[in-house]
Amino acid sequence: MTGETYLKFEHGPIPKHLNQIMDEFKKSNWILEKEVQAGGYPMVKYIPCEKPSLKTLKQREKKVIDDMINQLSNKSAKDISEYSHNDIPWRVTEPNDVIDYELAFYREEPYTVREYDLEDEF
Repeated sequence: MTGETYLKFEHGPIPKHLNQIMDEFKKSNWILEKEVQAGGYPMVKYIPCEKPSLKTLKQREKKVIDDMINQLSNKSAKDISEYSHNDIPWRVTEPNDVIDYELAFYREEPYTVREYDLEDEF
């Protein structure tokens, strides 16, 4: 969805251009940066300045996002990290390397969410 390249870092996956993206968002006043405490540790929280438009997303893309939010919203950062690190793309990628998008086609349950539709082929 993002078109971004992701890297396998210890606490990743991390978007390759995360710092540049966040700097651009802050300069454009799309987000505010706020320091908060989480679990006794300092954390940076990003707050959107306006409600995002979902017009470009297909209904099934929105459903995938909603399903992931429902599945993971009550999890800790550690739980989510462990979840992502059990997925095949993470497991087969070497540390600090780019995670190949093609690996998404080799996912196993519960990570597969792709529903094939003939419309996608044309």
